[in-house]
Amino acid sequence: MSDLGSNMTPLEWATHMQRLAADPAGTRLAAANAGSGKTRVLVDRVSRILLGGTAPEDILCLTYTKAAASEMQERLFSKLGSWSVLENEKLRGEITELFGHPPELLSQPIALEKARELFAKALETPEGLKVQTIHAFCERILSRFPIEAGILPGFEPLDDVEMAELRSEVETQILQEAMETPEGEMAAALRILTRERADTSLDELFKWMAFNPQKIAAWKTAGLGSLAESLKIGEERDPSNIAQNLWARLDRTQMETVAAHLKSGAPNDVKSGIAIERALEAPSALAALQFLRSIYFK
Repeated sequence: MSDLGSNMTPLEWATHMQRLAADPAGTRLAAANAGSGKTRVLVDRVSRILLGGTAPEDILCLTYTKAAASEMQERLFSKLGSWSVLENEKLRGEITELFGHPPELLSQPIALEKARELFAKALETPEGLKVQTIHAFCERILSRFPIEAGILPGFEPLDDVEMAELRSEVETQILQEAMETPEGEMAAALRILTRERADTSLDELFKWMAFNPQKIAAWKTAGLGSLAESLKIGEERDPSNIAQNLWARLDRTQMETVAAHLKSGAPNDVKSGIAIERALEAPSALAALQFLRSIYFK
């Protein structure tokens, strides 16, 4: 805490820091727990910008959720609305609380009538005070510049219900194709998914794929070559040969020693020790690695 803060109570220090964050003269990054006053700081910041003479239509506030946008807009209009009807002394007190100094002693003095007019100005602004989600802002930009974005003019974004219906339709088509052609690529892909991702439902997998088309396209374009190079696994693609190469590099004597130590430990250690022994007794390298997989891949 600075020398200034050392002369303040914790509440006074917190209020002082909130005023600094609400000062539009500088860029601020506020990180705090829920309920600590972040929205209040944002509302105070916008209020000070308006009191500084910025027109309401020139202000843009972006949030992540619709609920946050609605709450911020409601609080802002509530503050401006209360200012429009407050008596002089009470309004002067609120502005003093906002800035930390009386309105007439600020570097740019603020007339009380100016504060009272803000509510009407905000209401009369054609598009209102723009407090919206990032998604809504992006949709607005796309609607104004559809040609530049490479989309059809007059497009309408899908709502959640329409998106769910389309996804359900596609999922049905995928499952139907897999059932009609059990030896086809679609059925084979679903078998791999259900075997490798047994902890995830098909619905969750479909949802992930629907929201990550760029990743899937990138993987499809890149193929396995770059991944194999990154993992340094060479050109070998046969699982049995890969397993044999790996198994040949392991020290069986050391594995036996580790298994013996584990079997004298806690219950989970005993299970791991038994798995290593079974791996050592397995008929093939691929089967052996399946036992080791049960230990290391959780």
